[in-house]
Amino acid sequence: MTQDPALIGVFISGRTLSAWSYGDDGEIIAVHTEQSGSADSAADSASRASYFLNEWLGEAPACPVLVAGGGYSIRHGEVSDFLSAPCRMDAISAGLISRRGLHLVPGLKQTAPPDFLIGPETSLFGIEETDGLICMPGPHTHHIMVEHGLISGITTEMTISLMQAVLKEQHHTEAQIFSEAVFREWTEKSLDTDDAVSPFAVHAACSIGKLKPELYQCALAGLMIGADIAAHYEPGDDVILIADGDLLDQYGLALEIMGAEIIEYSTEETRRDGLLEIAEVAGLLDQ
Repeated sequence: MTQDPALIGVFISGRTLSAWSYGDDGEIIAVHTEQSGSADSAADSASRASYFLNEWLGEAPACPVLVAGGGYSIRHGEVSDFLSAPCRMDAISAGLISRRGLHLVPGLKQTAPPDFLIGPETSLFGIEETDGLICMPGPHTHHIMVEHGLISGITTEMTISLMQAVLKEQHHTEAQIFSEAVFREWTEKSLDTDDAVSPFAVHAACSIGKLKPELYQCALAGLMIGADIAAHYEPGDDVILIADGDLLDQYGLALEIMGAEIIEYSTEETRRDGLLEIAEVAGLLDQ
């Protein structure tokens, strides 16, 4: 880094740790990403972040460090520090947790129905809207309702994780391709909630010759993402979609097929911008 940072933000997502170094005016000075092994993934977020920063910088930074997100497995002690939802967004920036000389963004926990967030709450600070329906796809897809700065509801679906488990179980060995027409066809089957189709139908369609084996994953994605979307949104809804890559394309297409109005953001950018916003509101840049 060619200049001293005013802030370092770290985001932990599973085994991936990403860091941004911010200058006095919020510009990005440096970016660093690293994959940690299974042993590191068992540690708490503060320990992992400290080790990561030492490996990257060689010494403890002189500026404040803000850490968000969670380890590969969440420990009960970490969840006990979470804020309870419904929760105002400003309570997150006001409730930073100090540990090992770091500032940790608190996650959110919800009791009815049971749910929690550790990381996605940071992205809420990286978007312009403080009101709306928010869809954040990933291995677990988070559906969050924000009402005038109040996080009023959280639902987490295991759509992509379940899809990957089905793909592994079915042992389709053919190289897979994507077809928008096929994705659209199978998404529409799930959007018709009065005549829902089982995910097994995709396997059956391949077996009886109604679907090319190389389109199995594409059809399954359409069916399962469509079901996820249909369970949480309605035609005409304004949905804030925070995603990157294939998930942005596929969830965006499913929402478009449903007839929702979509505002798109990048997951990586909202994490980066969200960390800076939280730090500014919390007064860390004044230290």
